[in-house]
Amino acid sequence: MLGLLMPACTLDRYPTTQILLADAFQTFEDAERHRNGIYNELRRVRFGVVTTTTELMSDLFNASTGFGNRGGQPHRLQVEFMNSFEVRDIWINLYGAIAQVNFFLDNIGNIEPANDDQRGRITLFTAEAYYARAFLYSVLAQHFVYPLRNENGATMTWHGWSIDQPELGLPLVSTFDFDARPFRSTIRETFEFILADIESAKVTDTLRDIFGTEIVVGLPAHRGVTDAADQAEGAEVGRRAAGRITRDAVYALEARVRFMKRDFGGAFDLATQLINSTNADGVTPRYPLGITETALRNMWRTDNSGEDIFLLHVTSTSFGTASVQGGWAEQSMAVFSTMNTATGRFNPDWLPTQSVLDLYTLGDHRLNVFFSNPETQIVEYLFPHHGVRFMYKWPGNTGVGPATARRHRPRMHSIAEMHLIRAEISGNPAHLTALRTARGATTPIITSENFAEELRNEWVREKIGEGFRIESLRRWGPVEGIAHWGLGTNRRAPQDPSAVAMYGSELFTERQMFDYQFYRLTLPIPAQDMRTNPNIRQTPSWVNPQ
Repeated sequence: MLGLLMPACTLDRYPTTQILLADAFQTFEDAERHRNGIYNELRRVRFGVVTTTTELMSDLFNASTGFGNRGGQPHRLQVEFMNSFEVRDIWINLYGAIAQVNFFLDNIGNIEPANDDQRGRITLFTAEAYYARAFLYSVLAQHFVYPLRNENGATMTWHGWSIDQPELGLPLVSTFDFDARPFRSTIRETFEFILADIESAKVTDTLRDIFGTEIVVGLPAHRGVTDAADQAEGAEVGRRAAGRITRDAVYALEARVRFMKRDFGGAFDLATQLINSTNADGVTPRYPLGITETALRNMWRTDNSGEDIFLLHVTSTSFGTASVQGGWAEQSMAVFSTMNTATGRFNPDWLPTQSVLDLYTLGDHRLNVFFSNPETQIVEYLFPHHGVRFMYKWPGNTGVGPATARRHRPRMHSIAEMHLIRAEISGNPAHLTALRTARGATTPIITSENFAEELRNEWVREKIGEGFRIESLRRWGPVEGIAHWGLGTNRRAPQDPSAVAMYGSELFTERQMFDYQFYRLTLPIPAQDMRTNPNIRQTPSWVNPQ
């Protein structure tokens, strides 16, 4: 009997349904699979809760009567926000993605390439991984790091901070380690780390010939570029059509990060470089702004635009096939345009304020493209609210998923952002007018007198819903003549008060607005991570929030 049982008690056998980490990265094919996994992580953290949370914290949207408290904590900026699933999921998803990138970077050097083609591809994959990690940390910085006042990382004194106390940056993890319990870095260290990864990603500059082999099978020639075209340009455009990381994507990320870091000179040069870049003929703009309403509509309906610097490749099965109505699923933007399929009417959780809609003047293409048609797309909760517009920037690309899921190819970088960065840094009315003219906005005329106000308005008009608002408010600081952050002293006027949720005996629109330095405009470290990592330090003003 004992002899029969002994084989079943062998302890050095690993479950046949699992593999050891050491065995998961041994061949070039393993490297390709992990590289695809990194792209998948980028898809998962763009849009959805990572993007919508800070937009709902801002002054651009009203909670509707049907919102069911989805997003209520970030909208109200409650103390309980630190225990919310929004804060938890943003932190976990981004650091989880970073862990996958770190695993790749830890192991890619162990692969023995079989030939020069594999050797070049491994170098390319590594550069892509550095871009991905820089992007992920930059998104964390947007959410969890206090703003800098200048590129040197000068400290600030508010809400109990000591002038000698450095502002806290992110916990920086550069290797795959389940047991890591990192301390928070300084803000200077955080941005130095991100920019170092960007520099490592720039090796792609020397690998452009390899890019030509990276075109996804079945994609048509992009803008007429074929294999017979100039190899360098043709390869770059081919990768762009394929939704792969390009050299310009690296530059666009660097421009954004330097802008966040308050290195305005560096950000201006990079943004200008991208705006002025041309195709192989040396004349045609590589990223022309669409000048018609149809062009803008194609950009946001079918993800087809020459403005995109980096638009990730997504298929109809990338996120599953389930219809998403709640809006909090991966990469879904349904919270802004939920529809009752039984009635054909819309009941979004969040409605743009009347103050937002008033920013769009007659002829501005964005009003009809970014927002619903109130005559044909009726908002209805307990009863119809005729004349109310909802944000329809993401109507659902049916090539990506069900229309009701409101999913699209993740737009990582577009040329419009570069125009806004250049205009804000330069203060030149002509730079702002270039974007406005392309959008059909002819009034008001931009002058040196109204430039600052119109620049702030233009960030809203162009980037509403995309996650830029809170970072912009912190960057601008107090506006002369306006006592509080934003462009008003309350949640701003609703389109229809009867469509807006109540908070106690008051409309949500009456909720107090806070100074731009108010600590809740930067997310807290999640409570769970504070419990499990004894080395991590909470943002000081979140230690005993009032």
